[in-house]
Amino acid sequence: MRFAGVRPGDQVLDVATGSGVVALAARRRVGMAGRVVGCDIAANLLDIARAQAGGYSNVSFIEADAEELPSHLPPSAFRVALSQLGLMYVPDKLAMLKGMHHTLVAGGVIAVAVWAEASRCELAGTAAVVAPWAGPPRPGTPGLWDMGDPALHEQLFTAAGFSKIGYQFVRHDWHFANAEAASDAMFNGTGTLRPFYYKQPLEVQAAMRAAMVQFFNQHPADDGGVVLKNEVLLVRAICA
Repeated sequence: MRFAGVRPGDQVLDVATGSGVVALAARRRVGMAGRVVGCDIAANLLDIARAQAGGYSNVSFIEADAEELPSHLPPSAFRVALSQLGLMYVPDKLAMLKGMHHTLVAGGVIAVAVWAEASRCELAGTAAVVAPWAGPPRPGTPGLWDMGDPALHEQLFTAAGFSKIGYQFVRHDWHFANAEAASDAMFNGTGTLRPFYYKQPLEVQAAMRAAMVQFFNQHPADDGGVVLKNEVLLVRAICA
């Protein structure tokens, strides 16, 4: 919120909102004089977001493909457009950014967060844990760690019509009380692993969980828990 400069009374769009974490944080920041719209392609996650919204009238959620925002949202409707850890999942990233540009007023702000490169994210190691069962990614599948180069964002944001592009790296560690709790969170709380995990036979689930517990035990925290040290790249630009 601070990086994007969200302020009371703002009109805010949250793209790839998922279960609405960012949209609901923005709702609290803009107050009842503002408005927040969260959009996502996953209807089941939007149901969670709506339930968590608690009936507040200054936040709403719509089902929309991030690559087709102009088909769902009017032009120049928002002062701020956000996306937290969503851009990496979209095959046509330029289409998503152009769509966000379409929704912003002139001088409006876009702010996105993406994972840094794999070398800066211990979370990337979880992919190797499940690889014996999941196999390699399908060709053309967007990579979670492919968006950590600021130069790439300079190119994409400029092509989408933005200016005054700035960025910063911030820590985003994942801390858990123990390896078992961390493993449960990976398989129950993450959209990328959960569907695959629960399609497997019980004996495969048990083997995957044991491997994940072993992985997390290799990352002890000072307080006796476990921690994955990660970085996130924040990018901010202005709608020209």
